Amino acid sequence: MKKPIIITGPPMSGKSFFARNILLMFGDNPIEFDGRNFDLADPWCFADLTPETDLILIDDIRSLHSIESVLNKDVFLINKRFGPVIEVLRPWTIIVAEDDIITQDFINKNISKYIFIECDYNENKVFSFKKLTPETAQL
Repeated sequence: MKKPIIITGPPMSGKSFFARNILLMFGDNPIEFDGRNFDLADPWCFADLTPETDLILIDDIRSLHSIESVLNKDVFLINKRFGPVIEVLRPWTIIVAEDDIITQDFINKNISKYIFIECDYNENKVFSFKKLTPETAQL
C-alpha cells in the first residue's frame, strides 16, 4: 500500500490544483470527495468506492479527526444501496487541508507514516511545493 499524501498550505496556495494533477497522472480509477461535506458518521460517505478504485482525493478536509479516521483504516466497509456491504482495501489516499488543520505535533508523530507536502506562494504569485522530511518538518 502506498503511503498516503497530505498536502497542506495557506489558502490559494495551489494545494487542490497540485492534488488534482496527481490524481490525473497516477489514478486509473480515482474518486474525489469534497472534504467540506465529508462525514465519516454517514454510512454512505464511501458508497462510490469500489475494489477497482486505486486513488482517492479528499479535498479541503476540515478536521484532524477526520484525517486520522480515514488514514487509520486499512479496510473500508462500503454500504451499497440495494446490495450487500462490501470490504474495500483503502486505496492510495491524498488529503488536502489548510495549514491550520495540520498541527506540528501531528506532523512530528506521523512523518514516517505519511508523505507531507507543503504548498506556498510568494509575493510574485510563484507557487512552490516542498516535501517535508524530519529535518524540514517545522512549519
